Formats: sequence, structure tokens, C-alpha cells
Amino acid sequence: PSRPADPASLGDRIDAVELGGSEVVDLWSSSASSRRFDIYYRDAAGADRVMRVDGGGHVLRDGVDGLPFANGGIFNTLTSLHSELLAGDRGRWFVGGSGILLVTHLVAGLHTAWPRRGNWRRVLAARPTGPARARILGWHRMAGLWAAIVALPLARAGVILAFEHEIERTVADELPAPMAAPAPTRIGPGAALAVALERHPGAALSMMAMPSAGEPWYRVRVRRPDDLPRNWGTAVVFVGAADGRVLAEHAADA
Repeated sequence: PSRPADPASLGDRIDAVELGGSEVVDLWSSSASSRRFDIYYRDAAGADRVMRVDGGGHVLRDGVDGLPFANGGIFNTLTSLHSELLAGDRGRWFVGGSGILLVTHLVAGLHTAWPRRGNWRRVLAARPTGPARARILGWHRMAGLWAAIVALPLARAGVILAFEHEIERTVADELPAPMAAPAPTRIGPGAALAVALERHPGAALSMMAMPSAGEPWYRVRVRRPDDLPRNWGTAVVFVGAADGRVLAEHAADA
């Protein structure tokens, strides 16, 4: 049976994994219901693994991460195929670059086919007339304008998704500056989850990234009731690993 997310129990499970000599990287909700979670970690031998737990931290399965089909790998494989062509960062830059090329071509096409004032209705809705060549060009112009109007925002959104983290680092100037060394003390992951969820009453837990030497904070992502319908929310809370203070926050409505 699935169980609702309990921050303390999930934190205890993460602590138990790390006490066994492993390094937990992050935790992700397996679906929008936020009742089962995947803990991604690196074991003592250096192998990447993923542990599926319910909201109470009980282990449902534990296996090697990165398999193409088994242990839930089919979904990661399909996601990677669409986002990075199974080629990692190089593939992601290729996908993003091709998206930029598509956007520039759409803009150039709109510039070329843009009707003069008062001609929009004729160009977009009227049946082309005249010689065969003129009719073909008219249909081509009409189809191109309609397609570009729909495709341009979609292509731009795709480019933003391809470079989501790079864009966030560029525009989020309120993020705390990275530190050269980890904080001397550290609150537990369960406490960090509780802090983030208290900031957003009624929100569902989407993910949590663990602190690192250069970034000594928990990055907790939640899906608020007013968020857009999707698996993972857009509100992010940065909780300091040293004392549990909220260092920065990206609200879903911003």
C-alpha cells in the first residue's frame, strides 16, 4: 500500500542509507500523488542505485540505477531519449541548439510572410485565388503563418526546458553564494523537508537534493495546490544545512 509523505520517516530512511556507507544524491516523488519516492544514491562500491520507498520510508525495492529497462529504467530511457538523445549533456545541448535554430527559422518565416496592415484576414482566412503558382504560394503562406503562430511559443518553451538549470542560475541572483567548504553542522533531511513543507501548507513533496561541499543547503521542491498540473511542482525552498534557515525561495507564482 502507498502512504502519504512523512518528512521524519523519509529523513530517517535517508540517514539509514548514508549510515551504511552510501551517499544520497537526491529524492524524487515517483508521481504527482507524492506517496512513493525514489532515493538515488551511490553505494560504498561507487555504484549508482535507486531505492523505491513509500511515504513512510519503507523500502519497496532497491536496485541498480541507469538500467535501460529494468527497475523502472524504461521511463528514464524514454525521458532521456526525448531530452538528450541518450547522449547526456552533449545531447541536451544538441537538442537545445536545434530548438534555437527552429525558433530563428520561425521568426524569419514570420518576418517574410508578415501581411501589411489590413491584409491579415485575407492572408489567414481567405481562399487564395489567381494563377496556379500564386495559389500555391498563397496556401504556403497561410499554412506557414498559422503553423508559426502555434509553433513559436512551443519551440521557445522547449528551448527553455533544455537549458532550464543554466537559465535558473543566470536569473536567480537571490540564491546564496556557493561556499568553499560544507557547513560545520548539519540538520537532518527530515527536518529540512519539514521546514520546506511548513512554508507551503497543503503542498506535496516533489523532490529534495542533498547538500554538497560547494552548496551546503537542501534544495526542496514542492507542488502547491495552485501549481500547474504536472508531476513535480515549481516552488523551490533552499534550506541551510547548518541551521535549517530558509536561505532563498522560488514561489510557484513567481
